[in-house]
Amino acid sequence: MSNALIKIGKTAARGLAGFVATLRALGIWRFPAGLDTARGKYRASVFASLVAQRLAVRHRGKTADAENELMEDPFLRFHANYSLTHVELNTPCTTSLANDIASVLDLRDLKILSLGARNLNEIFQLQLNGARAANITAIDLYGNIPEIQCMDFHDLKFADQSFDLIFWAGSFAYAHTPELALSEAIRVCRKPGYFALDDTFIGDATKETYEALKPEYIAMQPELGKALSELPADRQTLTKSFPTLEAVEKLFVPYPSCAFVLRRTYSSPHYNIIAKFHA
Repeated sequence: MSNALIKIGKTAARGLAGFVATLRALGIWRFPAGLDTARGKYRASVFASLVAQRLAVRHRGKTADAENELMEDPFLRFHANYSLTHVELNTPCTTSLANDIASVLDLRDLKILSLGARNLNEIFQLQLNGARAANITAIDLYGNIPEIQCMDFHDLKFADQSFDLIFWAGSFAYAHTPELALSEAIRVCRKPGYFALDDTFIGDATKETYEALKPEYIAMQPELGKALSELPADRQTLTKSFPTLEAVEKLFVPYPSCAFVLRRTYSSPHYNIIAKFHA
């Protein structure tokens, strides 16, 4: 295929994604309850991500809702508004984790909790792998999209053992206390139940990139600078440091009922961990 045709195809896909996003935003049409498809799954996945981006980009650079009680905490306010500076982006974490968990489980009848969902891509990718929209609960620090509830994953407002699967793609490293966040997620996971975790490895290069871009983010979202000024120096960081898969795995040591089903690293670089918690 010529470069010109490829360019035309990409432009058409973006245009269609924008049209679908507009219909959905107006409440005229919604994605169906199930998107599970074997044929053309890769293309459907890319298209779903484009629609999620178009819906999310409408909120890019806006300030997180000041009336949201979570925004009283400067750390949470900082991270919510940081996310809103680049909310249209979709990392490879979501797609790879959804594909990996579907290789282990039939998602159709599972009750799923998506943590730090940010935009609809988590929900769409789970649907593409067989999950039903009605069975998916998604939370994040802000709720510009109706399907996403405002909640702090350090303090989940769900009863013990409420979900068959915890799906956590690309936001665990934003926890101010990773051990607390992990314990909350495990608390609401049924026993037996499954826990799927994916995030980017954090190293010096990642931190340096963030520090270099921080002035640009603050210029886009002034609330970032205000929230940073209210934080102690040791909490003025974007992410916690998990440089290796082994470092992440150590967090699961206090949970003897946990057995790893899948552990994988990707060249991006990011990792996927799928664990089963036994009764």
